[in-house]
Amino acid sequence: MKDSNSEAIIDLLSKGWLTHDAMWVTAVYKECGPEIASKLNTRAIQLMTPIEVKRFQKVLRLPKVDTFEKLQKFITGAFSIVSGDFTEIQISYPCHNILHWQAAQCFAYDGIKKMGMIEQYQCGVIERIEGWLKSLNIEYEILPKIEGCNMHNVGACKLDIQFFFDE
Repeated sequence: MKDSNSEAIIDLLSKGWLTHDAMWVTAVYKECGPEIASKLNTRAIQLMTPIEVKRFQKVLRLPKVDTFEKLQKFITGAFSIVSGDFTEIQISYPCHNILHWQAAQCFAYDGIKKMGMIEQYQCGVIERIEGWLKSLNIEYEILPKIEGCNMHNVGACKLDIQFFFDE
């Protein structure tokens, strides 16, 4: 269990990283336009996630994530590290090999919309989760497939991820 000081530190570090991310996307957007900013944001996430996964595995003491139960521990642990009080993400596991994701509000959507590039934005939050799964060599399918931003396109961010563990 985290104490309040640990939670405050995690919140501070999460906000710092996300502020840097937002300012980086804003700078690229202003310099190069929304299409390039969204493309480079996606690519940066793809390059970052393999490194991040190795760090999470070490901290969470999960050298191998090869079962649905270990994946649940990984995702729960990773989100406890990267998300602060400002995130309103609900993750549940309604049955074996299914993760249900729902966000009542999305900080990324809010920021990208204010910036004026929501039409070109590819969801970086889901891209990050996909990067984790790819780095862990986990077979999965996202339903429905995300194109752009679900908050913008359908008014809600909710999806299911189907995993293909044999157990």
